[in-house]
Amino acid sequence: DAIPELKDWQLFEQDGDIVGFEYNTNTVGRIDLLAHHKTEKRWLVIELKRAQSSDKTIGQVLRYMGWVDQNLAEDGEEVFGLIVSHSADKAMQYAMKHTKNIDIMLYDVQFKLEKVITF
Repeated sequence: DAIPELKDWQLFEQDGDIVGFEYNTNTVGRIDLLAHHKTEKRWLVIELKRAQSSDKTIGQVLRYMGWVDQNLAEDGEEVFGLIVSHSADKAMQYAMKHTKNIDIMLYDVQFKLEKVITF
């Protein structure tokens, strides 16, 4: 519910265990979050970045998407990517113009400080 766009997705499960957090491919790296759609034949590779993302991030997500397509997806299942980052540089923005099946969401962190009441 925290991210309405992801409400129809659930972390990937194998044998009743949730394994979609830092999913180890054993060959192309660890996927930050790997999800499967609740009702449709769709996979979602989510890459989390703490700071600015570059076009290298797109290559990373495409590599993970290709691995999921070859090793986990069944016939007729589609694989999508999502990059979650604080910002995206110009190189990434240009690369995203011609990249299919990958979206980007930018996050904003806000802190609220409260004075501690002392007696």
